[in-house]
Amino acid sequence: MKVTTDVNGFKAGERCHAVVRPEKLSIGSGGPAEPSVEGLVESSLYLGTSTQLIVRLAGDVRMTVLVPNTDEGRATAAPRVAGRT
Repeated sequence: MKVTTDVNGFKAGERCHAVVRPEKLSIGSGGPAEPSVEGLVESSLYLGTSTQLIVRLAGDVRMTVLVPNTDEGRATAAPRVAGRT
């Protein structure tokens, strides 16, 4: 995934952390024009209005994704634990 932003003291190749609100992420196959990463769903927790997914990315990085449960179809379509996404 490529993100463009101000450098503010970072050097090329230097490691940093990025924060993305979990409710702004989505689960899907991604398209050629969409920034995306591949991961493995480690856990899925139904929270009523949303489902919280913990996704393990490359380099043992974990990402939390909140999928809104806007209707029965979306709630049952959420990836299962150990499912690639």
